Amino acid sequence: MSYVQEQQKKLMIERLQNNAELLIEDINDIIHALQVASGNATGVGKIKGILQYLEQMPIHIITANGEQVIKDKFELSKFIQTLDKYIDIAIDRDFKDYF
Repeated sequence: MSYVQEQQKKLMIERLQNNAELLIEDINDIIHALQVASGNATGVGKIKGILQYLEQMPIHIITANGEQVIKDKFELSKFIQTLDKYIDIAIDRDFKDYF
């Protein structure tokens, strides 16, 4: 794992431990980072942090329509695909240690 991925993972875990909520805008920023080559390490690190946190507790994603509770890695994968059908973390090599 790259330094950037490790740092972003650590920061995401710390954030979720303080408050297990993420705004939909946070998720959209992560999706955008995954889509852009220069931001990919940031996006991957944040997703890894979320995946590691999900091993312990669910997260809450706050949207304009309310709250989406994500209980496990498979729900996270499906949720991400609702935002970008081309990103499938369940089969992506960057996340193979989690699936």
